[in-house]
Parts: sequence; structure tokens; C-alpha cells
Amino acid sequence: MPTRVPTTGTAASDVALASAVLTGALDVSSGKPPEWVQLMPAGAFKPADGRPGWTLPDAQAVIGASLAAAAGGMLPMDYDHALDLAAPQGGRAPAAGWMTALEARADGIWAKVEWTDAGARAVASREYRFLSPAFLHAKDGTVTRILGAALVNRPALPQLPALAAHHGEPMNELLRKLLEALGLPETADQTTALAAVSTLKAGTGQLTALCSAAGLEASATIDQLAATITGLKTAAGQVKAIAAAAGLPEATPAEQVITAVKGLKGGASLLEQQVATLAAQVNSLVGDKHTAKVDDAIKAGKFTPAQRGDLLALASANPDLLDRMIASAPVILSPGSTDLGTRQAAEGELTAEQKAVCAAMGLSEDAFKKSLAAQKTGA
Repeated sequence: MPTRVPTTGTAASDVALASAVLTGALDVSSGKPPEWVQLMPAGAFKPADGRPGWTLPDAQAVIGASLAAAAGGMLPMDYDHALDLAAPQGGRAPAAGWMTALEARADGIWAKVEWTDAGARAVASREYRFLSPAFLHAKDGTVTRILGAALVNRPALPQLPALAAHHGEPMNELLRKLLEALGLPETADQTTALAAVSTLKAGTGQLTALCSAAGLEASATIDQLAATITGLKTAAGQVKAIAAAAGLPEATPAEQVITAVKGLKGGASLLEQQVATLAAQVNSLVGDKHTAKVDDAIKAGKFTPAQRGDLLALASANPDLLDRMIASAPVILSPGSTDLGTRQAAEGELTAEQKAVCAAMGLSEDAFKKSLAAQKTGA
């Protein structure tokens, strides 16, 4: 048979001690008592009066059993455990509030309270500062069911928070502001809030490390960090593209890519030198070919030796025209001879073939005659 724990301040009862911390504290600034209060601590807990204590191993099971047996699904909140002490003697046991919901949290069982006007005033005026649960337990101290709770001023459980702050700004108001800043609901407990703060601290440390890695001051803004990281990503992509163009794996370190590009640049310079040399050789070969072609035409008697320079210039400027001229030019000299006199119609006159050459070369006949005269005199 479970043992009922009555609610007095003596060793025969369990009156919970409270301290001014967090959600259990009264919101003095608004004049309202807390909506949620801690009803029972988690795990093993002992009273301040020397009794061996009790254990709450399964908060959810205790909540289920408590609400199932509660009249109207609500548990009473009275004054000084009047339901356990005064009512059996015919005394009054008015309610200070009604616990309409129970919730299992990391630190124990919490209750949502709908306060009566008198109960709210009693807490707001600090006539009562602490809360004491009334519950049943087995012989081994295991809590089996919660019967209710009472407002008291001589608590026995040091684990439970106070209903009203001792002084200054109420702690639950501070918690409310903290929860709001963290983006948490007002029903969040102290453990959840502390975990969120620890996460933020870890994130701040990571942000500082990112700024350092990106070469920024620790005071850099998120936008500055994001812009820098975007630029680094773009540069990394460009390095990969350059590496691929140089025939290297994309994962090649930037230093190796730079070395490879410098090597390619040096190779390009050497290639340019080789191309220039080959071009000179080609020009030489082509020039030799033109020279041979012009000399052969002169030897064939189609042109005079004095025309050699002009013919070579024409070969460089328009080799096709030179080929056509050589093909159509008549023989004006005996092959191998430089004497034009044998083919002249009269002294000082040009033959028909010589006139044809003048026409093909775009030379005046007088200029051609002077060239012939110079050859005769050796001038």
C-alpha cells in the first residue's frame, strides 16, 4: 500500500524548499505569479528534515497516474497543506490554484497552474514564497502519484525553485528576456536555455575561426565574411580551370599550378624562337628559289643582267607575276650572252622583244636603253 506523504513542516510531511531561480520565480514586475512551477525534482531527492528521501525514476508514468486519478483532470494547490491537515478535522481548505497540466522535463515534473485571485495575490504579495508537493510513494521511496501541492513558507525540499524572487528584478523575468533573445518559448526550462547559450558560444568561436581563416578581423560582419568566402570560392574555381588547361588534376595545389604555368611560359618563349628560326630558314629557301628562277631567266636570254635586282624584288613582292613574266617573255639575247646588239634592229633602237620586256616591266624604253648602254660600257 503506497504511503501518503502529508504536507506539514514536520518530519511527518514533505514541504519543498525553494530558491530564487528562473522559471519558478514570481514575475514581480507584472504582478503575476508564474504560470509554470517545478513540482518535483528528477531522480533521488531528500528533504531538509532528515528523512531518507524519495526517488522519481519515471516522471511520465507518475504524471499519467496522477492525472488519471485527479478529479476533473486537475490537481489542487492549497495553503499550508490544508487538504491533508485541516480538512480531515473539518477545517477549511480553499484552493490557491489548480494544476491543469503536468509536464516531464529534464529536471523533473513541472505543473501549469491556474491561480485563484487569492492565490495569485498571496504569491504576488510574497505572503507565500515556496511550493510543497503532496504525493504517494512505495516503501522503497519510489514516487507513485502526485496528489497536489501547497503554498508554504517552511519548505523541506531544497531542490525546488521559489515562487517569488527575494529582491531586485525577478529571475523569471530575466529568463523570459533570455528565452526571447534565444528564440525559445517561454515554457522552456533552465537546462534548455543553458544549452542554447552554449551552442551560441560554440558558434561564436567557429565564426571567429572562420574570420581568421579568411584573413579578416574577428570583428568582421557576417556579410563581410560571406563576401570574402564567395571571392575565395571564385578564385578556387579559377585555379581549378587553369590547372585543367595546363593538363593538371583539379586538386593540384595553387603553388604547383603557378610553377607549371611559369614553365609553360618559358616553353612558349622557346617555341617562339624556334618558329622565328624556321621562318628565317623558310625565307632563305624561298629566296634561293626566286634567285635561281631569276638567274635562269637571264641565262635563257629573256632578261638582261641589269634587270636582276628588279626581278628579285618583284619575286619577293609578287612571285606569281614574276612567273607569268618569265613564261611570256621572249628571248632578247642569245642564251648566256650579255650582248644585246645582235638582236637590235638598228643602233640605238630596241627590238620588238625588248619593247615587250619594257611593257611587261613597266619601264620606259629610254630607261631600258640606258641600262643596255651601261652594260656595254661596263658602267
